[in-house]
Amino acid sequence: MDLFAKRTGNPTLTNALLDHIIQNIILKVAPADTFPPSLQIFKPSDVTQFQKLSQYGEYSVEFLLVLTELIMIQEKTNYPSGTINLDLFQKIRDGADIFFLSSARLLSDKVAPKKQANYPIPMNPAPFKLERYFARYEFSARYLLCSSDCESLTIADLLALELGAEAAFKNHWLGYTESLGAPSLRREIANIYETIAPEHVLVHAGAQEAITLFMQAALQPGDHVIVHWPCYQSLFEIAKSIGAEISYWEARAENGWALDFDELERLIRPDTRLIVVNTPHNPTGWLMSRAEQARLELLCRERGILLFSDEVYRELEHNPADRLPAACDLDPNFVSLGVMSKAYGLAGLRIGWVATRNESIYQKMAALKDYTTICNSAPSEFLAELALRHRQELMARNLGMIQHNLTLLDDFFARHSERFLWVRPKAGPIAFPKLLQGDVEIFCDELVHESGVLLLPGTIYDHPGNCFRLGFARRNMPEALARLEEFLNR
Repeated sequence: MDLFAKRTGNPTLTNALLDHIIQNIILKVAPADTFPPSLQIFKPSDVTQFQKLSQYGEYSVEFLLVLTELIMIQEKTNYPSGTINLDLFQKIRDGADIFFLSSARLLSDKVAPKKQANYPIPMNPAPFKLERYFARYEFSARYLLCSSDCESLTIADLLALELGAEAAFKNHWLGYTESLGAPSLRREIANIYETIAPEHVLVHAGAQEAITLFMQAALQPGDHVIVHWPCYQSLFEIAKSIGAEISYWEARAENGWALDFDELERLIRPDTRLIVVNTPHNPTGWLMSRAEQARLELLCRERGILLFSDEVYRELEHNPADRLPAACDLDPNFVSLGVMSKAYGLAGLRIGWVATRNESIYQKMAALKDYTTICNSAPSEFLAELALRHRQELMARNLGMIQHNLTLLDDFFARHSERFLWVRPKAGPIAFPKLLQGDVEIFCDELVHESGVLLLPGTIYDHPGNCFRLGFARRNMPEALARLEEFLNR
């Protein structure tokens, strides 16, 4: 029993304990005839066979740990506990091969089983509702009046930003790239922040990969996570699929989509591992104040809670004076998410990143990336770096479009105040108006089929407030808005 004692940290396991285990499991938990044949060879007093089982190492140790845990749960004894719970007992009863040996192996001194594997909980997230919705309409609807990104550019537009860029792009090497991201690209990303060096930046294939790998690196089954909601589905769905317990920190229209920090304090538990926020916010365009951010920072620091801050719309504040510090600049353990898709309008590059001084999270994410994309597209990294060298020009272009289109929206919603509730956003290219008459799903469906204008019903976020997402950073937004107004006046 040396191996079992080593695994449990208890050197005093004896035949008496094994006999106690057999007696309790076979006689009290289930009749012997309910076990699969491979376990029916045991009789209540047959300790010698149990000892023989222990000779086969890790495989049998896992089995003994299960039995010991069952007794602890049933009788609340002080016997050492393994890490396996009651759910696995059903697998034993059902004859799961990964937890016990066949009768032939138990009775043979010559056949040893393979080492017990560590089987993680499979990640099986629910379908991504937003992407499934866009798959139906994004490339067929004439007007996308719900786009969450800014107007894009052509490769020629990007190359024209810098003398010599076209020739350099044509000569760019198409081999594998560095897994962490090209050093020169990481330097440009680091320039966005105050305390971040290139070694604190990990580049991914868009924000989606970054979110997924962060959640896998940071969370274990049973962890408690608080998520700013409504939100991009990945921000809670991946955590949920890992086995985390989710509490939703809800933004409400009646509060101008602001978060209630007293509610946050009520949601925090001793086992809270992570808080996820998105500011500027998708889908409402709400922007946290500096005082609110400071309160969140203090709460996380005092309670030892990780903070994951989705900042993909940062630098698109409608008033630049409202811009917040990046979360990764506030505390070494906080993580900031960025991407080329939203504020820069370069979704086709599929380049995103996290910035953090949390070495443990960073290294775990880097290791996980070896199992996803391994490295990024060489042309995409080149173009992303070029764009970031000129990010102020791109931001000025996009903010100009946003400000112009917001003025049109203010006038539109003033003309139709009986039909809509308009909460003016403070940042980013999206808003979340409320439809005051009729059902929002029916409204959006009729609009796209009759007028070719696509809006995103709030039900895609599982939000019950009859709202819809509206995007206003596209050049054809005025024309799309006119078509919407024609539809209303028909």
